[in-house]
Amino acid sequence: MSRRGRFPFAVVLLCALAAGCGGGAGGGGGSAPPPQPTPTPTVYATSAGYTGASEQVPLPVGLGAVTIPAASQPVTAGTTVTISISTSPLPGFAALQSQLRQTRSARGPSSAWTGLTPVYYVTLVFSSTVVLPALPAYSFALASAPSSPLFVAYFDPSNAPPAWRIGAEGPGLVAGGGLTVTFGGLNGTVTFAGGAAYDFVLYLNPSASPSPTPTPTPSPSPTPTGPTPTPTPSPTPTLTPTPSPTPSATPTPPANAMQISPTSLQVSPQGTNTFLIQDYVAGGAPYTGVFTMITDTCTGAGYATSNFSSTAPGPTQTVTVTGGATAGSCSLQFQDAVSPTPRTAFVNITNYAAGLGVHDHGRVSH
Repeated sequence: MSRRGRFPFAVVLLCALAAGCGGGAGGGGGSAPPPQPTPTPTVYATSAGYTGASEQVPLPVGLGAVTIPAASQPVTAGTTVTISISTSPLPGFAALQSQLRQTRSARGPSSAWTGLTPVYYVTLVFSSTVVLPALPAYSFALASAPSSPLFVAYFDPSNAPPAWRIGAEGPGLVAGGGLTVTFGGLNGTVTFAGGAAYDFVLYLNPSASPSPTPTPTPSPSPTPTGPTPTPTPSPTPTLTPTPSPTPSATPTPPANAMQISPTSLQVSPQGTNTFLIQDYVAGGAPYTGVFTMITDTCTGAGYATSNFSSTAPGPTQTVTVTGGATAGSCSLQFQDAVSPTPRTAFVNITNYAAGLGVHDHGRVSH
């Protein structure tokens, strides 16, 4: 993908006056009303360092997280990524009225942006040029269960002409009672030019097939209890093996990475939800050290508490979160003890006490 930047669009305000624009000889038309200012959208932004390893960056105010895959090429030291999100078009955002490229096919037909309802507008800006093997993966917190399948569109300035790629990711996996949706990214080399803004839209598509839901984890078979009977000798003994329990399927993250799944979750007062910390070192070996909670903006604010253990060894730990009495969004950040550079991972938590919606989120500082 070639180097590219933002393609801003002009916003033109037209005013037609009933008496002054017709050119007729009417007497004394009134003065034109002053133009009304365009409302400024509420924009939340966050920045994080990017070394070229897989990085999970929490979105502001508990709106989810972005997982940037490991870079395909070396990354300039000191590179950062700035992510902005809003429920309205961000300043300079690519116009949705432009044509959209159909899902996953550069040769497919284009279609207008019709019947699709934007939910979040997201912009990524890397401070230096970064080449990735796939688009970032997303996890979004929703104010209510979606009425239609959710997708992510990507504005691709390398197209001729530049255009939106509708359905670049999706349909999203809906979980958490319909209040969380995740996307796994889209494979294919993509170049993010340093300093240029790249636009993404989370949107509803009512004409698409229903969004998938998580498959329940199979329960292990029960382990036999009681003493094992002693076999009776016989002229031709037959040994019957003791059945072993079937282990539950546990997703394994990429080697040399610390991850939390899901990256955002919701609770209600005294309600519970869980997330999983996983950590594997180079070569896929399990991390056996302990985890440390280095950021907690939930407990002191009354949003939520957790049963996290700072003494339980890795490579995994399932943490239960219990909602507090206060509505709001917060985050927990954990760190391992890998040398020489410990890894970190975030989880964003939203307490929907008293019907908290998207516009009710409070800002969380990290």
